[in-house]
Order: sequence, then structure tokens, then C-alpha cells
Amino acid sequence: MRPEAMKRQKGEPVMTSITIKKQTIITLGLASLGLTGPALAAPTIKEPQAALEEIIVTATRRAENLQNVPLSISAFSAADIAALHVPALEDLSLHTSNMWMPASTEAGQSFITMRGLNGGITRSSGRAVGVYVDGVFVNADTAMNIALADAARVEVLKGPQGTLFGRDTLGGAINITTQRPSPDPQGKMQIDLGNYGLVQGIASASTPLVRDILSLRVSGQKRLRGGYIQNSVTGRKAGAENHAALGAQLYFTPNDRFDAHLVARAQTRDDRPNTMGEAVTNIGSDTLPYTIALDQDEFQRQRSQSVSLNTRYRFAGGHTLRWISGWSHVRDFYIQDGDRLPDAITVAQFDGGSAEISQEIRLTSPKSDRFDYLIGGYALRARRDFNPTFPLMGSAFLERVLGIPAAFHPADTLDGQAVRTKTRSLAAFAHGNWHLGPKLTAFGGLRATSDKKRVKYNSFGEVFTVFGLPPLSAQSKVKSTPLSWVVGGRYQIRETIMSYASISRGYRSAAIKDDFVSAADLAVGRGFFTRPEFLTNYEVGIKATWLDQRLRTNMAAFYMDYTDIQVAVSQEPFLFLRRLTNAAKAHISGFEADMAAQITNDLKLTASAGYVRTRYDLFLPRPNLDLSGQSFGTAPVWTFSFATDYRRSLSGGMTVSAHLDYTDRTAPSVTPPDALAFVGDHALFNGSFGLDMTQGNWRALLWVKNITNVKKPIATKLWGAGLGPLIENETVRYQPPRMFGLSLTRTFGR
Repeated sequence: MRPEAMKRQKGEPVMTSITIKKQTIITLGLASLGLTGPALAAPTIKEPQAALEEIIVTATRRAENLQNVPLSISAFSAADIAALHVPALEDLSLHTSNMWMPASTEAGQSFITMRGLNGGITRSSGRAVGVYVDGVFVNADTAMNIALADAARVEVLKGPQGTLFGRDTLGGAINITTQRPSPDPQGKMQIDLGNYGLVQGIASASTPLVRDILSLRVSGQKRLRGGYIQNSVTGRKAGAENHAALGAQLYFTPNDRFDAHLVARAQTRDDRPNTMGEAVTNIGSDTLPYTIALDQDEFQRQRSQSVSLNTRYRFAGGHTLRWISGWSHVRDFYIQDGDRLPDAITVAQFDGGSAEISQEIRLTSPKSDRFDYLIGGYALRARRDFNPTFPLMGSAFLERVLGIPAAFHPADTLDGQAVRTKTRSLAAFAHGNWHLGPKLTAFGGLRATSDKKRVKYNSFGEVFTVFGLPPLSAQSKVKSTPLSWVVGGRYQIRETIMSYASISRGYRSAAIKDDFVSAADLAVGRGFFTRPEFLTNYEVGIKATWLDQRLRTNMAAFYMDYTDIQVAVSQEPFLFLRRLTNAAKAHISGFEADMAAQITNDLKLTASAGYVRTRYDLFLPRPNLDLSGQSFGTAPVWTFSFATDYRRSLSGGMTVSAHLDYTDRTAPSVTPPDALAFVGDHALFNGSFGLDMTQGNWRALLWVKNITNVKKPIATKLWGAGLGPLIENETVRYQPPRMFGLSLTRTFGR
């Protein structure tokens, strides 16, 4: 962490601005568009000018052109993902306006922020952003960083998506579609070699089993990388990766009315992460990036399996019935150094997992000049286990951290918790489009949901008793029946320019306290849970293509009323003990802009920018603390990305390509009071140079991540707040160092 950042007090303004480097990049990018405008309007070359490819998305549960969908969407094709060289969703988030997905945190949990809306306040609470793979909701927070090697398309939908996607999508939804089996024999093999011991192999193959009726696709991936964070105590390096994945798909098309897509996947992870970051302010720590001093090496082990079945039947009248079934199971085991010190004081062990089964059915009408619609239903049954224990947390902790003499120590027993959450959700929904004229369309939708949650909680151990957490066994349940809806209109200003305005409402399901529960929590009102929270989004946007489809610009502005906000309020003296409540109200405003330009047949530019501003309208979490008017959440204020891609055909059937991209995240200028986590500024350059050989279908790619070797903090967290100077400290996760490598790819078949 930068020294000047560590010296500031919480709530004290920190001067931040768009740097000269950032201004230069953006100015050059915009200038290049302006300077090339005349050339695009009247090209001097004789060959036809290339146009941008049409982007088809399924954000409205229909296949539509991106430019006709009245939503703010960032869409990435398989070619875009390959050009950006992003292995997983976390990496792709850097290229998406108003989205932030930092590396996983405690116990391997990931969270996604969209438009300033964060992950849930407890493990049983809902998320702000739903992730869907082939139409199936990803339930496990530890499995959201989806590998993209097999992705055909990624759609990032911004704003509440509750009407069509359902629960826990008040910030947005991410819709990932994987590659389907091909009716023709084809295959692909890729090998990556890089610094820090990177070795990766990716392979896939498709073949028809019954010509024009049944096709099979199999895929596999293995990724190994050594660590880059030196542990001076154990001598090992944190940040190491060991991932493996296998997949198989069947695509069944017996006739032109029916098709079925069956997908099965299995994945493993055996990593040495550093999820809680590097201690920088406690006794004996330093501020040198990529160095830690822990007596316990941390590791994460994960095993996951999933199966989905997507069937579709087309009726003679044009209606389509779709049936989507999903099952998944994830198991995690995690060891973490709980004191962030070289001394053996406390070690945390997290054992948990999740399982779910879901079913969705939709009936979609054919497209009509007057009115078209879809109706459907959804059911989910999910279970989540979380069993944190502290195999090392006894006399050393009581004496060195809490200052209790050995003579007063209770008998040493295992400290820990056992939490099981069960969720049952049922929903019915409908959405329609009324075409009021050749240019004007009104749309609306409604979703009614019934959510039931039950938590069984057990805690035990002598140290927990010192914190006011006596051994207990309790359970709580909550039921809510929220409504999600959307109304709006779309107006076609010109054939290539569409404008829209909409009002939508989404919700986050109720949260139940499932960590450090006290007897006082159980005595509060209806239990130890919150009410659902709600968000109403007012949005306007315009989507346009220009210059014969060679320039695409999409922009959206939004204002969101946020009510019954679920918050966890720190309790003194141990600030990690938090009380759940619903804050009064807040608002969020901002905008997104995305641009793509085909400058010449060989040169393409893309750019995006996002801004978000959060403010509590009224919130008094404690009698002596008024947060009204303050910002909230853990998210960047500004997000930028810019990329240029150049491809040139050479003689002899060869093509050269070059790629350069720039991404930036700007932290809030004022740290929210009472916050335990913060966002860091970080700007990155990435690039690649490739050579494609038509004969033999070979491709070689040299790539570099973090070209300028930026070592700034990307996230900061207050750890052990209230436990005294030995444990309490700031921990920092730095941007990973410069990484580079070579990718060799061979394709087979058509």
C-alpha cells in the first residue's frame, strides 16, 4: 500500500484525479476516431470497407441484435475473449464498464460489484449480480470466477434483471453461453507457456455421432502456475494455481422442431492463494509488494460438478417452449493463517459446500407486428454448508491477543461454527412487447417470487465465549414474496439509431446472520435476519451505428432509488462482530458508454467508460454515527477500458495481428466512514503479437499482462478490527506483477 494512503484517517479526503497518462490514452483514442471520420466516410481504398460484426444476445430471452435491446449491455464474443486473452470472468471484468470483480477473499469467496452494488452481507444473503451459465444460475460464491476457454459469448446486463432472470439480480446479470457441439468434425489444441512457471493446455473436439441428428463435444483444460508472493517464514510462494476442468456436451436435433442440449462439467482447484492480502501495518510487517511472513501456508481445494439440460420445442404456430434443468455440487476446503503473523497464534479452517437443483420453463410467442410475449415459471432448491473451525486458537490467542493470564484460561476446546442454509424459491413471470407503430414499442414485465430461507447455526469453543459468543444451537427462518417489474418504451429514431427509457424494480432476498451469532442476536425482534432490500432503476439510453456499420456507440444513464438496504454494522469493541439491519434509503447515479469502430479493414478500436456515485440519504447505524450523505459500498467510481486490434494479411497465407489494451479503475475520493474494505486505483496495459498460418492452421501468440509492471494495491481490508495492535492491521492485495508467455494453437477440421 502506498505510504501516504496508510497515513490517512478514515473519512479523510484523498486527492485522486484522472492521471495525465489516462487523459493521454483517452484523448488519443477519441482523436483517432475524429481524425479518421472523413477517411471512413470516403475511403480511398478500392476493396470494400469492412463493417462491424452484428452482435446477437439473448438478454430478453430471445435472440436479438444488441442494438435493438433496450438494456445497457456489454457483450463479448469468443473472438473478443481470445483477443483480450482473458482466461476467466475476473479478468474480463476489467474490460466492462461499471463492473468490478476482485480476486476471491476469505474462504475463497468471490463477489461482483455492478453499478456500485456489492455482494451480500452474509453467506446466506443474496448477491447483487447473478451469474448464469447456459441458462442455469451459479449458486456457489466460490465458483463464480468462470473459466472462459469454452465460452461462445458473455453478456453483462446492467441494472435490475429480476423480471426475466429472477432473484438477486438487482445490480445486473452475467449470461455466459458455451460453445455447442458442431455438426462437422473439428478440434482445437492450445498450449501456453509463461513466466512464474505457467503451463496450460486447452483442448476441444466436436464430432457428429449421427449425421445431422446427434453431435458430441468434449473439452479439457489444465492450468499450472507457480506463486509470486514470497513467504519468508515457510519459503514457499503464495499465488500459485493448479486448475483442471473436463466437459462433455451432446446436441440432439432429430427434426426442425425439437432440439436438446446436454452439458456436463467437472472442475478441480488446488491453489495456494493469498486471499486476505499482505499485512502492512501490524507489528513486524512491511510495505514491500509480494512479500508475506506467515507460519501457515494457505491453500484452497475445490471440487465441483454440474449438469444442465436445455430443451426446445417449436410449435406449428410459431410458439416456442423451452425447458431448462440444472444441477450442481461444489465442495471447498480452505486453510488460512488467521493472525497474519509469523507466530503460531491462530489458524482458520473452512470446510463448506453447496448443492442446488433448478428448473425453468418458458413459452415464447413468435415475433409479431402488434404484440409478442413470453411467460414462464422457475423453481430452485439450494443447500449451503459453512463450517469454519480454528484448530489453533487457544492459550496463545487468549494471552498474546486478549491479554488474559494463563491462570484464567478456560479449558482448551475446539472453537468453531457449523452453519447450514436451505433456500426454496418459486417464481412466475411474464413479459410483453406492444408495437404501437413502426418506430415505437412499449414493453413491460412482472415477476412474482416466493423465497424461503432456513438457517441452522451451531457455535462452540472457549475463545468464542470471551467474545460474548457462548456455545449455542439455534435456527431461524424467513419468508418473503417480493415483486420485480419493468416498464418502458423503445423508439427507433432512425434505422440505425434506437433510444429507450425504462423503469425497473429488483430485490435482494433476505439475509440471515450466519457468522458469530450471539444470544443477543436471537433476542432481537423476529430473529437475526433482515428484510429484503429493493431498488428502483430509472434509465435512459441510446444505441447507434454509423458510417455503414463501421462505428457503434451505446450509452446509458441511470438513477436508482435504493431502499431497505441490508447492512452489517460493526459493534464495539470487536468490530468484526456485526449487527444486521436495514438502512433507511440511498440513491445511486451514473452512466455507461461503449464504442467500437472498424477504422480500416485491418484496424479496430473499442472503448468503454463508466461512472457511479453512491450516497446514503438517511442512515444512522449507531447513536453516535450519522452516515447520511456519505458514499457507501466497495466499488470504483470510474472504470475505463480502451483496446486496439490490428490484423494484416501477408503473402504465403500468413496473417499478423497486434493487440494493445488499457484498463483503469479509480477509487472514491473519500473513504466511507466505518468501512472495513477499500478499492485501490490501478491502471494496466496489456498486449499481444500473433502470427497465423493458414497452411496447417497454426497460430503463435506472444502476450504480456501488466506491461509496465504496476505494483499498486487493488484492494485493502481492515483485518482483526478491535483485537489490538498485535492482530489488527491493514492487509493489501497488490496487482499481480508483469506476466508474459507464448500461446501455440492448432485447429482441425472446418
